[in-house]
Amino acid sequence: MRENGGMGEAGLEFSILGEMKVLAGGRPLPIGGPRERKMLAVLLVNANAVVSIDQLVDAVWNAEPPATSRNQVRNRIAHLRRSWRSAGESREVIVTEDTGYRIRVTDEELDALRFEAAADLGAKAMRSGDLSTAARLMRQGLAQWRGPSLSGLDGEVVRAAAERLDSRRLTVLEDCFECELELGRHTQILDEIAALAAEHPFRERLVRHLMSALYRAGRRADALTVYRETARLLRDELGVDPGVELKAVHEAVLRDQLAAEFARPLPTTQPEPVPAPKPAQLPADIVDFTGRDTELRRLDKALPGNVAAHPTAVPIIAITGPAGLGKTALAIHWAHRAAPHFPDGQLFLDLRGNSRSPLTPAKALAALLRSLGVPDDQTPTDADDAGRMFRSLLAGKQILLLVDNVAAAPQIPPLLPGGAGCVVLLTSRDSLADLTASNGAYLLPLDALTPAEAVELLAKVIGTQVAADPLAAAELARRCGYRPRALRNAAAAVRKHDDLTIRAYLETQRTAHLATVVHTLPAPRPVP
Repeated sequence: MRENGGMGEAGLEFSILGEMKVLAGGRPLPIGGPRERKMLAVLLVNANAVVSIDQLVDAVWNAEPPATSRNQVRNRIAHLRRSWRSAGESREVIVTEDTGYRIRVTDEELDALRFEAAADLGAKAMRSGDLSTAARLMRQGLAQWRGPSLSGLDGEVVRAAAERLDSRRLTVLEDCFECELELGRHTQILDEIAALAAEHPFRERLVRHLMSALYRAGRRADALTVYRETARLLRDELGVDPGVELKAVHEAVLRDQLAAEFARPLPTTQPEPVPAPKPAQLPADIVDFTGRDTELRRLDKALPGNVAAHPTAVPIIAITGPAGLGKTALAIHWAHRAAPHFPDGQLFLDLRGNSRSPLTPAKALAALLRSLGVPDDQTPTDADDAGRMFRSLLAGKQILLLVDNVAAAPQIPPLLPGGAGCVVLLTSRDSLADLTASNGAYLLPLDALTPAEAVELLAKVIGTQVAADPLAAAELARRCGYRPRALRNAAAAVRKHDDLTIRAYLETQRTAHLATVVHTLPAPRPVP
């Protein structure tokens, strides 16, 4: 990362932490009209990752694209490439991929990458106890900001991306304030913290920093007033009490003991603690997953950057339907495809909704907190407190939460993250209609495969027999109701015997008992 945050005379430089700009050799380049600007914004927010054409279409036209939208995307991408080539850029900055486009940039060329690089180094220094270096690096990263991200651009998808960037800036500022307070710089940063806390009154960590700075400045009464006003606001607006950590600061100020927190010696040569592993808990994907193209496209709408209606909300998608339709297989397959969009990890939780003892919210939250590195002896026993800790740990992160086997809608609200960036994917035999009313979940009812998809699945499992006798394969698919589980069980029964053909297998089964046969996998009778 370059200390000056800029680039040389050659090449392009992109800025999105403020008004979006493109510079060539320090000179601004025209980007084009509103549509080109929105496309470029989405590409830069997802720098070095593939952005599908559908994502770009949604960014430009929201839910009402014209019939020519995909061609228009291609034409406008070509226009951007031509304008950059004419400015002297020889390399292909926007490359074409199978499903869309990817913009290739380094932290020398994009301010958001420079910000993240400095913030990550600062966080590492903070963990090791080198607070002076941590504060310096974080301030260096924060200096990349020139105002609200992507300011001047409208559109629901773009604004959702900007909300995430702005939230990340606040998280780094909170880390920086913590270091600077420990270093005794409360006088220098008090006004900055106060302004941000007034702008974001529900961010309790900012309020804690403000109370600490006021207390250290000899304004104990003002610190207590800040707590009372925040507690009233939380109760009146959200119906909740202040969190455990904010209450602890309040108690320390009341007892006039907060100074002891700042009097403790700062670590100098403390070894860096082993961080909790980034959760990567998705079960293995199915090698021969088949079909579900429409459902996969609908799920892609929930990816970060694609959420249109409420950019600060957590997308909740529920795949519902009877047993045997492949709900879990679809969820896991999509989750693996979408994993690069969730750099902070993927959590998997089985609520055991189909058993006699589904997980309670407290046990479910304990499992999730354990996955995030919280020791058992530090996990709250109260479900509400555990939920607050879970939401705090996920704040500002991009994590996918896949919850399998949901018994009923009331299991879910306590497990939801609190802000944008995360996505919650559910599977359930229940319709979960109540979850739509209470939390705005998007329901994705699953049906059987199409006849063609069912035969394709048989071909992947059984092999060349399907092509050799397509009529028998089609009949087997029909008798299985085109349901993935029944199809797999029947295919496994055929493959179990090398000399058993699909037609022979059908002839050994009585149609009235086929459902039982394909679910219990009886040994088929060999045909002489």
